[in-house]
Amino acid sequence: MTSFSIHNFGCRVNQAEAFSWSDDFQKGGLRFEVDPARSDLVIVNSCTLTGRADRDVRKFVRRIARENPGAKLVVTGCYAERAYEEFRMMPQVWMVLKNSEKKDLAGNILRALGGRGVDGPAPASGPAGSARTGTSAASAGGHPPGGPVPRFPRAAGSGTEHFRSRAIINLFTRMRYCTPRGRHVVRAKVGAGAMANTVFVRRRSTGEVWTPQLAEECPGRDWILTRILWLCGEESGRNRGGRVDSMRRYIYIHGSPETVAMGTPGSHGCIRMRNKDIIDLFERVPVYTPVEICED
Repeated sequence: MTSFSIHNFGCRVNQAEAFSWSDDFQKGGLRFEVDPARSDLVIVNSCTLTGRADRDVRKFVRRIARENPGAKLVVTGCYAERAYEEFRMMPQVWMVLKNSEKKDLAGNILRALGGRGVDGPAPASGPAGSARTGTSAASAGGHPPGGPVPRFPRAAGSGTEHFRSRAIINLFTRMRYCTPRGRHVVRAKVGAGAMANTVFVRRRSTGEVWTPQLAEECPGRDWILTRILWLCGEESGRNRGGRVDSMRRYIYIHGSPETVAMGTPGSHGCIRMRNKDIIDLFERVPVYTPVEICED
């Protein structure tokens, strides 16, 4: 049985996509392998936020090609979008898929493998790196109607925990769209004085300001904007400790683009708010303010 591994760089959307792809590959008959050096198929979900991120992706591709020369490497994500021809020319890269092809990434790859979880013929798209093209649409949204809300101005959710192992993939598949319930406190505040639509990654400003044009250049990117209230769970076993720990899952209350739909499924834990609302809330609540997230 063909094995697969997924390696993520960059934002939480990339991490969340990995959970969905893992499900699709396993339904298609492939076997998950934690170690990419032992996998038949290695998917690299790239980021191009910084020059260092670019170097890390290239270094990883070269390392896997050296340690696992028989693997089929597939590169996708923002860096693959920006440097499509560069990756196509790499002899160790089997396919390059643009962001517009991410929605059916597993389907594209399974078809190239022959439509089953065993070694199939060469991809219909041709030799290494000459992946066929397709279309898809990125989507965003908040928690489903009737889902959890914090006990102050209502919002919708987005977020994810880190992609680490098969066990966590399976756990998170069950937790999808699950904002942690129960008692929390605001453990940290990030972004004081930043202008509206300031972009944050790992709680640091990237120097970018969100615009519709930037969103078009980076489809599918997880936008954390303006202010961040980082939540810490207060109930052991429910939202504190182990894999359910809200702080370790990076559960925030944060600003979002005005174009993001609220009240529709498409998120994984955080609380999204409009920028003007998060700015107002940020000024009202000090660190250690209690927050209770409960059913609507």
